Amino acid sequence: MTEERIKILQSMPIFGGVRDDILDLILEDAVEISLEKGDYLFVEDEPGDAMYVLEQGKVAILKLCDEIQYRLN
Repeated sequence: MTEERIKILQSMPIFGGVRDDILDLILEDAVEISLEKGDYLFVEDEPGDAMYVLEQGKVAILKLCDEIQYRLN
């Protein structure tokens, strides 16, 4: 599964030029999470301390403006 994840990451512009061995080191510390429909990865204005890579499924990006929630994607 690690080799498959490395290939997925290398297909993304941010990781495209990163060597397999470096991505392997990154993946050693990566935490896999699964979410149910309606769960949140993070909430607007929450301090950022993580990066998420979506392997499957869909996410919605929501923005609150003047007490109205807009879907950005």
